[in-house]
Amino acid sequence: MTKAKKTTEKESLDWGAVKVISGKHKGRIGYLDDEEGGGIVYFGDFFYAPRYRVIPMRYLAPITTDDLMKRREELFRLIGMPDARKPYGQLEDAEEHIEHLTEYAYVQAQLMDRMFVARLTASEGRRVFISHSSKDKQLATWLSVDLANRGHDPWLDTWKIRAGESIPAKIGDGIKNCDFMIVVLSKDSVASNWVEREWQAKYWNEVSNGVVQVIPVLINDCDIPLLLQTKKYADFRRSYNDGLEDVLVAMAG
Repeated sequence: MTKAKKTTEKESLDWGAVKVISGKHKGRIGYLDDEEGGGIVYFGDFFYAPRYRVIPMRYLAPITTDDLMKRREELFRLIGMPDARKPYGQLEDAEEHIEHLTEYAYVQAQLMDRMFVARLTASEGRRVFISHSSKDKQLATWLSVDLANRGHDPWLDTWKIRAGESIPAKIGDGIKNCDFMIVVLSKDSVASNWVEREWQAKYWNEVSNGVVQVIPVLINDCDIPLLLQTKKYADFRRSYNDGLEDVLVAMAG
């Protein structure tokens, strides 16, 4: 196996899980095994996928948790709702069904692997506190998983606070020790006094030190707090992937 060439100016693409962003197979997720006149991609585990496709490297990109969740839903519908006009007795349709099954299994495995890395693997990257409303837990979790898989150390309450521990004390430690605080802005979070206290604690520390530490993340239209209105936010409203890229760039700056 060889290391794939750089596909964008933002990051390089290694062998492993990738998504197809253009062409005939756009939206699919597979395993990039090698580069030989294009990317050798299996839509499923390397050992079980019935065949591979050669896809131009410029059509491939790294995956995110959002990509995996959306593709899993699509595959579930495809597997559970076969086209009545193409009975599985036809060879080409049977092969297509097998490909969907192997891709579904691969996507499931990738989700489990990413969660394992996020929860149990120690990281030497940036320590990132995720401030959010409980109603935005899903987005906060996906963001934490993706940051962990990019080498950072996210602080998420459900991961860091164990039964019997003091919630205020643990949150206080998380805020004090983080390199960055991501504030998930939504209609629910801006109405939360708890979330406001979390980000303001780090905001005033940022003002004192003159170093960017608070990164607003906008997930739906809401009244942005006055103190955060002068900051450029990472916009997740239309694209999770673009918003994630904004966050990664802000943390690298």
